[in-house]
Amino acid sequence: MEKKKIKILWLAVLLFLFPYVFTLIYHGKADPISEELPKSGRSVLLADGKTLVDLEQFVLYMAAAQIPEDYGAEALKCQAVLARTYLYREMGEERTIEAGELGAAYLDEAGMEKLWGNRYSENRRKYEEAVLATEGQTLRYEGAYLSGVFHRISAGTTRDGGEAFPYLKAMESPEDIQAEGYLSVRTLSFSEAAKALAAQAGGGFSLSSETLLSQLQIVKRDGAGYVEEVLAGVRTFSGDEIASAFGLPSPCFSWEEYGGNLRITCKGQGHGYGLSQWGAKIKGENGYTYREILSFYFPGAEIP
Repeated sequence: MEKKKIKILWLAVLLFLFPYVFTLIYHGKADPISEELPKSGRSVLLADGKTLVDLEQFVLYMAAAQIPEDYGAEALKCQAVLARTYLYREMGEERTIEAGELGAAYLDEAGMEKLWGNRYSENRRKYEEAVLATEGQTLRYEGAYLSGVFHRISAGTTRDGGEAFPYLKAMESPEDIQAEGYLSVRTLSFSEAAKALAAQAGGGFSLSSETLLSQLQIVKRDGAGYVEEVLAGVRTFSGDEIASAFGLPSPCFSWEEYGGNLRITCKGQGHGYGLSQWGAKIKGENGYTYREILSFYFPGAEIP
């Protein structure tokens, strides 16, 4: 059950960061493993079904797809540790795994070249240095690999994971409020909103666009301000479902009628659990090491 929840959280990362991830997922032929990168003895088979790369190489591929190259060395190191932790957790005792089984975005050599062009070597080196600096390091809680979830920008505080995830706590991340994209506004006609909710429900559900606003109610938020439950007519949606239906970057939202439409104000980008990448960026610029940053966002966890 816990593993299923972890997969859901990672899929949520892809959902809320979709515009960024979409541009990164390319599956070309990969170059041989860099001689500078360590070899773990574990391998990942890429989507082409024939290219096998070492786990440490795939850590680079994952980090390149998950965090922008200009977020600084310490933030990139955090991401490398989280990517490696995820891989070891998913692989268990297996020595080889197919990339398709991981449910994680990655960017191979062909994808990096296509995305970065003449900045390919410069940008790739940043991720390579993050992998080298954190060689073999994983994040653990009470000896077990934890769920290294992350998001781009929190709503100002990260979310508590409850008893199932005791290392995910509500941590204040005030740096995020200054991030570009922290606050966003989306406007839908009531007809568009009603159709989006019906599609999200998967059939057998509908609301009148004329009375939609009176039938929508946010009934539960968590301590960080993220929406957990919305009542739409007689049906309950999760905050994540509403964010998906309305195309919002985060489940931390509120709404109002404005100019005859539904205007939705959203804070942050991503699900809000675990590492705030923007927070890691700013903390790194302020002198925090990647170990200190990970200890902050995952209280009680450690890198053995």
